[in-house]
Amino acid sequence: MTQNEEVKVYTRRDSATAFLKKLGVPTTAYNQFITKHTDDDGDLFEVDAAGAYKYCTPAKATSVSKRAEASQVERRAGMSDLVEAQKSTAQALKETAETLASLKQKPGKKGHTFPRATSERTVSSVARALVIEGKSNDEIWKVLKQEFKLDPSKKHYPAWYRSEAKRKGLIK
Repeated sequence: MTQNEEVKVYTRRDSATAFLKKLGVPTTAYNQFITKHTDDDGDLFEVDAAGAYKYCTPAKATSVSKRAEASQVERRAGMSDLVEAQKSTAQALKETAETLASLKQKPGKKGHTFPRATSERTVSSVARALVIEGKSNDEIWKVLKQEFKLDPSKKHYPAWYRSEAKRKGLIK
């Protein structure tokens, strides 16, 4: 598909509008470029491809005033400071990402990771630790219920964390 094609012919209107959509023509302007023709074989939809390309291509400015050129030069001069600031920010972000990556553990099958070691005890961290220690679901539930004040609707937590550990190959 080149810009030199004058007219494209489609058997379905959907195909013609898909072509215009790819060019970036707004849906309200489709009818400007699509012409329907009926013959013995059925309906045909012609798309004025040249007109659509022209519609989507912005007009180029023929001349730029001296004042506009001067402001562009000033903006370019100010951009060097901005570029330097962006480079230092990008470097800091890269270092932070590397630090975070070094703290994460190896991901499991679906890319999930266990939380890194922190001083904060969560339901998740306690349940995972107890599952790996080999405690039964009832023993884990008693600890979770007492420490985190969980209601009976959360009684499935130990089984879920045991299942997760099996999926990740941490237990058999």
